Amino acid sequence: MKLFVLLGLAALAMAKIPSQNWEQEQFSEWNLEEQSFQRGKEYNFVYDGQVATGIPGSSRQHAATRVQANVALLIKGESKAILKIHDIRMGKLNQDLYNPRAMVPFMAFEEVEIAEEQKKELQLPIMFTYEQGVVSDLVFDGQEQPWSANIKKAIVNMLQVNLGKRNQMKQGEEAHLLNRIPESDRHNDNMDFYATQEKTVEGECETLYTVVSSPVDPRQSRPVLNVTRSIDFENCQQRPELKYNFRFQQPCRDCAEPQFSEDQKFLKSSSVAKFNVTGTREEFLIESAIVESQYQMTPFNQQGSLISTYVNQTLVLYKSGPIKSKNVRQPQNPQQSDSDLMYTMDWDKEMEEFLMKGHNQARLPVDIKERVKMMSELLRPLISQMRECVSEDVPLLYTRLIKLLRLTEKTQLTTIFNHFVHQQPESFSQEEHKKIQALLTDALADAGTKDTISFLLELIKEQKISPLRASLTIKHLINVRTPSKEIVREFMSFLETPVVKKNFIPRQSAYLTL
Repeated sequence: MKLFVLLGLAALAMAKIPSQNWEQEQFSEWNLEEQSFQRGKEYNFVYDGQVATGIPGSSRQHAATRVQANVALLIKGESKAILKIHDIRMGKLNQDLYNPRAMVPFMAFEEVEIAEEQKKELQLPIMFTYEQGVVSDLVFDGQEQPWSANIKKAIVNMLQVNLGKRNQMKQGEEAHLLNRIPESDRHNDNMDFYATQEKTVEGECETLYTVVSSPVDPRQSRPVLNVTRSIDFENCQQRPELKYNFRFQQPCRDCAEPQFSEDQKFLKSSSVAKFNVTGTREEFLIESAIVESQYQMTPFNQQGSLISTYVNQTLVLYKSGPIKSKNVRQPQNPQQSDSDLMYTMDWDKEMEEFLMKGHNQARLPVDIKERVKMMSELLRPLISQMRECVSEDVPLLYTRLIKLLRLTEKTQLTTIFNHFVHQQPESFSQEEHKKIQALLTDALADAGTKDTISFLLELIKEQKISPLRASLTIKHLINVRTPSKEIVREFMSFLETPVVKKNFIPRQSAYLTL
């Protein structure tokens, strides 16, 4: 599910100061001068986190993403706040994790260089209304991209703690939630339970709050509130999701049966946030926040393999006081967020449009430069590890090749194919050139985008691929991830070409594929 990819970019931090020395390197001392969120003040946080995805039933191996950043929060007006992130670094990891829920030290990750253009987009400010711990009316810079906006939404989401009980559910509606609380705790004077309907980055869902008032420590001047926020995903009015197929678009008469309905829940989610708050419900300060989420996807049924994603996020306040940051400005050419705090699907929709319709009818939401160089870096190890036998690294490298081709326009595919097939760089032998051509034609079909399919069919029409090879390659198209009318029209036109009409084998494969 796409939500994993952009929540994956946004995952972050711990209730205590993280174990790495990165924060100590950035700051020589930690200083909290303010005791609540106040107008004209600045609050600096450490933002750190991790997303790990794997198949628990098959292996301990997980693919993980790590993010660290510093966050400046400026309270400008009575309820207006500006947030900017800086000093960002990211890391990636692919290895066995015995406890994927736990934060892995950053030193275990391979640090990823962030392109200057992406860094600028991440550092664009965001403005929002912040009243009694509730976030609303998000405004972005005119140059903001959907992917970077979602990362900032994930950070702002960690500031939302609804202590004012806004949009509180009626007592009867929240009774089923309160039934989960032990009877002994419900009558505790130091504990408060309530349910609200609110928007988070996960969607608009029922949310249960548990607020525990700790006894006032004589050494502290203000009371402490330990707040737990959990989302009830069974009762959501709206969630950011992309679904395909008639199964999700048309009513099913059998789906009313509870057992059938339960089996069809291909995604199960849980998310719990814990806040360490000082002060009262009216005037408070979030000193730390932890968000732990888990997503389990069952592609086929409950008995099949589960794909699990674990998200560990934290926000830690290390400094507060008068506004000192000079480079934090209001968003230029401001744009109101149409989804408010919820994760926006704009980037995902743009990507799907490009995959289905091609560069002539849709815009590629990301621009990857130096594709020829990146392709060479993938093809070289691919070919070298296929000389005598296929090594275990080949599937991973081939998958990366397919991902790169999916983000490539048709004109760029022509450049790549000319470079590696027609020009034949001297760094590859004649035998390796044959393997490269076979790999590229298979990868074009497996990428399955409008542009890669169109380019592949042109190669077949121009007889740059033999009829037998063309027949085998065409069969790969039955697994196209994002079929569209544009792809079907392209294929129908291909069936009328002389090459297809004269050769039985590719014609048979083409009709069976269609």
